[in-house]
Amino acid sequence: MLRLIARIDLLDVRGSVVHVRDPFRDAMRLMRARYAGDREDGFHTLLPHAAEYIDRLIDEFQRETEDHGLRCWLLELIGEARSEMALPVLVEQLYGDDESLRWWAIHGLRKLNTKRAREELWKARCNGIPGLGSAVDSV
Repeated sequence: MLRLIARIDLLDVRGSVVHVRDPFRDAMRLMRARYAGDREDGFHTLLPHAAEYIDRLIDEFQRETEDHGLRCWLLELIGEARSEMALPVLVEQLYGDDESLRWWAIHGLRKLNTKRAREELWKARCNGIPGLGSAVDSV
């Protein structure tokens, strides 16, 4: 269940206060919450809307440096978006040192399933990047 956390106050033309929700910000606050259930709620709130928020997901992924689990979830959401905008981030993580992020990059490139995504998976396999045996074979 998504709870309203963030609120932006605006004035309408008559000077009345209008409250505007930002569902993405609400979900990201949940994903950073202390309790696992809240974190999962935030993730599952964004999952069906990943394509709509791809630019913001990429920004959050690039800014996040401390929470490894959150970075993995963000990369999973980026892959689930199936957007060409995700390709540079996924390719960067494909060649990175973090095995968990590499796994999510492979998963995201497989889901993207464009010619360029398949080429990147093939090049990585030819370059000996671990974890690609079944990923490339099943594309």
